[in-house]
Amino acid sequence: MSERKERFTLGQWTFDPYTGFVDSLVSEDEEGANYESVCEVSGAIGDPNGYLIAAAPKMYEFVHFFETVAGQVILLAAQKSGMKKEAHEIYEEAIRICKKARGEE
Repeated sequence: MSERKERFTLGQWTFDPYTGFVDSLVSEDEEGANYESVCEVSGAIGDPNGYLIAAAPKMYEFVHFFETVAGQVILLAAQKSGMKKEAHEIYEEAIRICKKARGEE
């Protein structure tokens, strides 16, 4: 598996459409879950951007999968089944997105 390079909070994130806060799950104990605010989304109540931001860690995990050996094996299988161009484009886009998310570009 590739070495993790992230310097950001990986999540789980939640969005409260009434306060506009996106919070990150920090820990869970017998008293319940403990969250820290990641950011505040300004705008109308239920602003769709808050939901998008809260989904970012899961989306990153999905795209990062293609940087791993397992993800590359799946793309290799797709290449061998006749989807060479598509598999290559997915890999290149996944690398670009992950680098952007990590601040490397």
